[in-house]
Amino acid sequence: MRITELFTKSLYSLKAISFFRFQKIEKTISYLFILSFLVSLPTLFLFFLSFFNKGLAGFDEMFQLPGDPQGETIDGPTAGIIPVFIFLAILFIILGVSMIQFITVSLLAAIGLLLKKAFGRRLDYKHLWNMSAYAVTLPSVLIGLSVLLPFSLPLPGAIYFTLSFMILVLSIRNVPIPKVRK
Repeated sequence: MRITELFTKSLYSLKAISFFRFQKIEKTISYLFILSFLVSLPTLFLFFLSFFNKGLAGFDEMFQLPGDPQGETIDGPTAGIIPVFIFLAILFIILGVSMIQFITVSLLAAIGLLLKKAFGRRLDYKHLWNMSAYAVTLPSVLIGLSVLLPFSLPLPGAIYFTLSFMILVLSIRNVPIPKVRK
């Protein structure tokens, strides 16, 4: 199944998330990195917007010649440092979001080990990790898009984890109960 299909189905289908437990771990890991990039796009957009509106003036002030009242700047370092700064900022934003995604998925899978016993399902940690990875899709998209709202969400981390947990619980309940052999 393509990553776009995985993405769209994990936004709305709990039954699909329960079937995604059979995906290869490599595909799930690449899915999480792509999801992290997609979720980072609104933040990166606002970063670039604010950087190019206000940031360039601040960069020029940083590289002003000392004791120069006319405000002449050194063109060499300013011109060379801006692309490096932008690249590093993009890298840190995407890696930070990826780190949060992977930690959340691992914690949810660990909690899922307790839930599988409560629901009487036969699931391994790998299955729960895959299901958790797809369960964080909708909360990630919602929290990622919330940066574009004119107000900030209170406790976005708690909202993110709670929604992910609820989706995982409902997905575990959609896993068929193993039949008892006689």
